[in-house]
Amino acid sequence: MGVESKIQWTIATFNPWRSCTRVSEGCLNCYAEKNSHRNPKVLGIWGKEGTREIAAESQWRGIIKLNEEAGQSKTRPRVFCASIADVFEGTETMPEAYHLSVAKTRDRLFAFIEETPNLDWLLLTKRPQNVPLMYDVWRHRTHRTPEYPPNLWLGATTENQRRTNERAPLIAGLRTVEGKSG
Repeated sequence: MGVESKIQWTIATFNPWRSCTRVSEGCLNCYAEKNSHRNPKVLGIWGKEGTREIAAESQWRGIIKLNEEAGQSKTRPRVFCASIADVFEGTETMPEAYHLSVAKTRDRLFAFIEETPNLDWLLLTKRPQNVPLMYDVWRHRTHRTPEYPPNLWLGATTENQRRTNERAPLIAGLRTVEGKSG
């Protein structure tokens, strides 16, 4: 099911790819970047000149199994997505060699979220300005509804008041299925 999580507000983590580039002061003590040095082939090499390691098929199948189990048990497990990446990292901070593979994986993730309705997906980003550029364009291109699916929880990481002032309005302005702000 991805990685079982010890985080009390989620049951699992799922990383469609691993690695990222620092974008703000909230990244200075990034636990994922620090841990990536132990196993860069699996966790990626961080930074603009690093790598982006795409998840194995077995990890995707694990999430499908979790979705099926949740449907049978009538539970709503939360999946923290991209705990060691940022789904909305753009090409400006990513090695060019990974632009296409990450874009395809991101598209697959967006469809996957819709295909696993028994799971609540939590996507946190330090790049909320990219959500409309990536998710909304994907929805339009694939003829999806203009609303976000009800099992998608979008959030912005805000490490200080300045970042809260910048990022919170960008997330709050997104619309959910019920028509409420996200």
